[in-house]
Amino acid sequence: MEKPFPKGGRRPKPAAPRSDAQGVRGKYVPITDVEVEPSGYDIRVQAQLEAAVPATTTRDCASAGKCWSCGDFGNIRECTTGMTGCLGDPDDPAVAPTEFVCPPCLKKEGRPVQYEVQGYGGCAPVHGNRLPQLFYLCLRLGLEDTDWAGEVVHQFLQAAYRSSYSECMRIDMIMSKGRMRTRQIAQKMRPVTNWISEHPTPDIDFFALVDSHTDGDTGYIAYSHDAHEVFECVPIDELLAAYTSDLCRQLLSGLNGLRGMALLTCGETWTNEGHYSRIWRGQLDFVVGFTGKTVLSHIVVPSLMDFVSSAYLKIGRPRLLAAFFDAFANKPDPLSYTPAILVRREPGGVVATEVRHSQVAQRVWGIRPPTCPVLPCMGHNTELSPRMSKHDRRHERCYYVCQVCHGRSDYIRLPSRLRRVPGYDFSFHHTFGLHDSIRAEIQYRVGATWQYGRKEEAEVGQAQVCPSKKRRTEGPNGEAHGGPR
Repeated sequence: MEKPFPKGGRRPKPAAPRSDAQGVRGKYVPITDVEVEPSGYDIRVQAQLEAAVPATTTRDCASAGKCWSCGDFGNIRECTTGMTGCLGDPDDPAVAPTEFVCPPCLKKEGRPVQYEVQGYGGCAPVHGNRLPQLFYLCLRLGLEDTDWAGEVVHQFLQAAYRSSYSECMRIDMIMSKGRMRTRQIAQKMRPVTNWISEHPTPDIDFFALVDSHTDGDTGYIAYSHDAHEVFECVPIDELLAAYTSDLCRQLLSGLNGLRGMALLTCGETWTNEGHYSRIWRGQLDFVVGFTGKTVLSHIVVPSLMDFVSSAYLKIGRPRLLAAFFDAFANKPDPLSYTPAILVRREPGGVVATEVRHSQVAQRVWGIRPPTCPVLPCMGHNTELSPRMSKHDRRHERCYYVCQVCHGRSDYIRLPSRLRRVPGYDFSFHHTFGLHDSIRAEIQYRVGATWQYGRKEEAEVGQAQVCPSKKRRTEGPNGEAHGGPR
C-alpha cells in the first residue's frame, strides 16, 4: 500500500528508465514537425575551441623551405619523428642549434624544452606532423546516467589535441531540454560552421557521440519524453539531421578527414533490422556500438576511448578493424557484458563486424548456449551449461550438459563462421547478423550427438515420488507393528 502524500504535496515524478535496461517504452515523434513554445525551448550548447598554435598551411610552408613565423631564415630541420621546426637564423650560432628535437621527444626523454613552441628568432614553431583539426559533437539525452561519458571523452580529446598542437571544437547538446526546429539548430551551430569555414585545409576530422536510450520495439533513439514519461524517439539519420544545420552538413561532406560516430545505446539500436539499415546507409566512415541488452557506460567507455585514440590520433582510416580489435579484445571487461560492433566503409562496400568474449561457465565463444534437445525434459526451455577440458587453453571445443536430465553432448568444435581475433585467444569475431544462425548450428550438433544420462528418455521430466517410510507402532502387549525393532 502506498503511503499517503502530505497535505498540499505533489506526487513525485517517476524515475526514468536507466540505460542498462532492455530498451524503453517510446513512440516515434518527428523532431522538425513539432511546434515549440517560446518558453519551452531550452538547449545548452557549449562550444569550446582549444588551440595551441594558430591555424596555418604547414605543408606548403615546409615544402617551400620557409618558416610561417619568421619567413626569411628558412632554417627548417626535421626531428627523428618526422616533425619539422624552424631553428631561426642559420648564420647566428647562438640561436641556431645544429639538431632539432621536437617538444614531445624532449618531454619523453625528461629534457627541458630549449625553446617555445611559438615565437620568432631563435624559437622553433612546429610545422609538420600535427593532427588534423577535430569537430566533436556530443548528443545526450540529459538524464543523470548520460552525463558522464561525453565529458570523459571530451577531456581525453582535449588533452590529446593540446599535446599535438592542434585544434578541437566541441558542441555539446542536451536533447531532453527541448524539441528543436531547423532554424534554432542552425543558430546554435553557427560557431562551428564559422570555424570550419575559416580553415582553408579540408583535413578536418569529425566524431559524434550519441548517449541516449532506445525504443525496445523500433530501435529508434530517444531525444525527449512527454508528460507520461514515454520517450519520443527518431531514427539515427533523422536525429543527426535535426541537430546539425544544412550548412554544417555541406561543410562536413566536403572534408577529407575521418568521420565516425559512437552509439552508447541499448542493443535494439542494432538488432532491429529496420533501424540497422539506416545505420548501414549512412555516409560516415565508421560507426561503433554495442549489441547487448545491457550497456554500462563506465565499463565500455574506457575501451571506446582506446579505439578513438587509435583511430584519430595514430592509424587513421586504413586500419580501423585492427584498432577495434586491440581496443576491445585486450581486456575482458567490456565484451563480458555486451558484444561490440564496428560498421566501416571499405572499398568494396560497407562491412559490419561483431566481436565477442568467450566465457567458460556462461557463454563459450560468446555465443548463447543451446537448450536441451530432449522434449520431455523440464529443462528443454533453459540453456545448457557449457563444459571444457582442463587441457583446452584456447577454447577450441566444448560440450554441453543438462542440469535436469544429466545428459550431455559430444565435444563440439569451434564453428567455421567464428574466427579468433588475431593475437587474442579468448575473443572471437564474425560478420554481424550471424549469431542466431551460429547458435542454430550448435543446437543441431548438440541434438545429433546427445547422450542420455542416468534417466531414460521416457522418464525425463516426470516427477519421481519417493516411497514413504512405514510408521513404527507397538501393540498393547509391546509387539512391534510395521517391521522389526
